[in-house]
Amino acid sequence: MSKIRLCAALWAMTTIILSFLLFLLPGGSAIVSAALTLSALVLAAPAPFLAKTRATRIRVALAAVIYVIGLGGAIVLGYLAEMQLMALGLIGLFALVGLGLAGWAWTTRNRRPKPGWAGYYDPQ
Repeated sequence: MSKIRLCAALWAMTTIILSFLLFLLPGGSAIVSAALTLSALVLAAPAPFLAKTRATRIRVALAAVIYVIGLGGAIVLGYLAEMQLMALGLIGLFALVGLGLAGWAWTTRNRRPKPGWAGYYDPQ
């Protein structure tokens, strides 16, 4: 789970960089950048905390799902603000990566510690 949390935190930072770049481009929208930044902060929120129980692992997966929903909303806002299709496609690509993170986190939610193997989690 630590790899998932690390990837989620790095992807959140990349999303924040994207939001600033999309804001600076001609035709960029401040509300789209705000939606991207807010979604990235939601994705990064569970990163500093250990996720050893099932409930905390589900929180990591839910943060990734909320990130994808937020990026979907950013795409809709960008379409309404008449942003370029290339920028909307890039946001969609970021949402697909977030969907992959959500799937990865969801598949590891039922793992439990295996006795004698420090830090190794075995599926139930």
